Amino acid sequence: MIEGRLLSLFSGAFALIYFIAVEWNLAAITYHPRLKEWVIGTDTPKTGPAMYWFGWIITAAVGAFVVTLFCRPMFRDNDPPTWFGWFVPLVMMALFGYSLSGFFLR
Repeated sequence: MIEGRLLSLFSGAFALIYFIAVEWNLAAITYHPRLKEWVIGTDTPKTGPAMYWFGWIITAAVGAFVVTLFCRPMFRDNDPPTWFGWFVPLVMMALFGYSLSGFFLR
């Protein structure tokens, strides 16, 4: 189990991996609502829109968990920097705002 002191590392890694998953559409699962069908991996839309959000969340959570477990021995004696847990998500929010600005500023 991951200790509470590694939560800032997990949250920063989650935000970064989530941004990458959205930008490159790296969804672990895809849901087709009209067909009520779940597909493992990224699938193209079939008879309607495909929902990738669930897959992006799973991709980011698993990726952040792996990164946190991998970095755990480095922070055995000291805590990870606390700024990482809030600075990285703030930067990711700004990047998302910029990447989605085309939808709102036409």
